[in-house]
Order: sequence, then C-alpha cells, then structure tokens
Amino acid sequence: MLFETLNKYKSLKIKKEEDNDKIKQKYSITADILSFQICKRQYGFNTVKGFSNTQETQEWHGTLIHQVLSRLHGKYLHNVKLKNKGIIGEKDIIPTDKDVEELFKKANEVLKSRGIKPKSRENEEKILNLLKIFNKREGKKLYPRIVDSELRLQADMGDYMLYGVIDAVVEGDEGIEIWDYKGMKFPDLNRDWGKKKLKRYEYQMLVYAELYKQRFGNYPSKCVLYFMNELTKESSPNRSEAESNENRRFSSNLKYVIDFNNKKNIDKIKDAIEDFSNTVKKIEYCKENNNWTIDEKEKPDKETCDVCDLRWSCPAVKGKYEIKPL
Repeated sequence: MLFETLNKYKSLKIKKEEDNDKIKQKYSITADILSFQICKRQYGFNTVKGFSNTQETQEWHGTLIHQVLSRLHGKYLHNVKLKNKGIIGEKDIIPTDKDVEELFKKANEVLKSRGIKPKSRENEEKILNLLKIFNKREGKKLYPRIVDSELRLQADMGDYMLYGVIDAVVEGDEGIEIWDYKGMKFPDLNRDWGKKKLKRYEYQMLVYAELYKQRFGNYPSKCVLYFMNELTKESSPNRSEAESNENRRFSSNLKYVIDFNNKKNIDKIKDAIEDFSNTVKKIEYCKENNNWTIDEKEKPDKETCDVCDLRWSCPAVKGKYEIKPL
C-alpha cells in the first residue's frame, strides 16, 4: 500500500510557475536620468562603478542649498507656533540672518562628516550669502505658502520605477505649484549646451508634474525652476543707484515657469516621459556592455568637465586639460 502511494506521488507532474514578478529597477530623476544625460562617462564611473569622486564641490553645493532651504521653512513653522503661543511677535516669524548662519553651520557640519566638503572657505561664504539673500527676498512671501517640502514621489513606468523629490509644494494664486531649486545661474541660451541644459530641467519638471498627478489626481498649476546663483546679481544696499538699476534686469532669470493653464505644456509631458524612458534604455544598454565611452559630440558643458576627475583621460576633451606637477 505504501509503495503504491509513493508511486502515485512520483507520477505527479508539478508545473513550475513562471516568475512574472521580476523586481523592477528604480531610477532617480536627478541622480540617474539627468546625471546620465549630462555626462554618460561620469555617471558610469561614479554612480555605476562606484569610483570615489575627489571633487565633492558640486554635490556639496547643491545638497547644502537644499538642506538649508528646507530647514529655513522648518524654522518658519516653528516661529509660527511660538507666535501663536504669544512668545514672539509677528515681525519675528521670518528667520533672521543669524538663523540662516546657524542652520547653514549645522547642515555644513553634517555634510563634512560624510566627506562632502566645499572647495574653499570662499565657496562657503558665497553660498551663505546666497541663502541670506534668498531668505530676505523670498521668505516673507514664500514660506507661508509652502504646504510641503522634500516631497517624495514614485511611479511605475512599466519596465522600471521612477522616483524623485520635489523641493517645495507651494500654494499659488491659481492652485498648487511645485518648485525646484537649482544651485546655478540660468543656462546661457546663446550656447547649444545651455539650451540642452534648460530643456533637461524643463523635462524634469514635466515628469514631476506627471508623478504629482498620479499621486494626487491632478496636475499642479505651475512648475517653477529657481536659479539660486542669479541672486548674486540682485541689487544690494551697498551698490550705487546706477548699479542697482543695471542689476534689476537679471531678476527675470531667477525663475523659469511652466504654466499648465497652457495645454501645450501638458502635451509636452508625453515627450518628457518618452525622453526619460529612452535614457533608461541607454543606461541599461551601457550597463550590460560595460561601455561608458563618449566622443566629442557627447561632451558636457565646460563647467561639468572642469570639476571632473576623469577629464585628463577623457577622449571627448583629450589634450584640453594639462596635468600640472605638484
């Protein structure tokens, strides 16, 4: 009886189920998509292969600005609570220069502990000054309208997962706006690389808008790119009236706005998603073939090359950077 039972079990044919639950690769909008688009070679060596980058200035610059701005909004909310309790007055709600300095110092110390450091003391002073100007220029109008900051969004794009972080969600006059702070000047549209850079950032915001819609059910009213380094051109009390008038012309470059009341901008979202999906395919192709070579046509802007550890051996800029003796 026992043998008959065993033979029955041996005759059973078990069909192996196909594994359809393949884990999808996650791609960051900035750390993967935009980084690859800016420089395939730099992305391959630093992000994929994990080579240590001795030039941490770019990462320090952008990360510090974002962290301090987020903390400034947190400080504002804290001050609002103190005001409601009668501890401070209305005029004390907006963070002061001293607050900016303290928050800057704390954020900077955290980054330094992680090995992310500025190039020089002058870099620290420059960014601190930018943040003070931003706080004075935008704080009173912007902070009360921020409904969320560092908002993380993710979406299933079919073959891969896409995620990103929106710097600030703002209550605008016509509805919700999503803001992204760029620690640079407005791209030079007189140059091809400047036009390409602005288009990348525009596509970034369009994709953010799509991710926002998938999460909340509707598009934001606007997307706003804020170019922090344009604040260095703002007029200051120490400048003459003629200098101040001259510098007012730069204020239009502080913000680049994508208005979704214009249907043409909504129609562009499909192109932006397609562009990002094509970039993912290129990244995966380069990974499979371990090929991160670029030629002169693919070289990034000079600003990117100037701080790249790979520039001396890069075929795209061969001979343009001299190795100087110590």
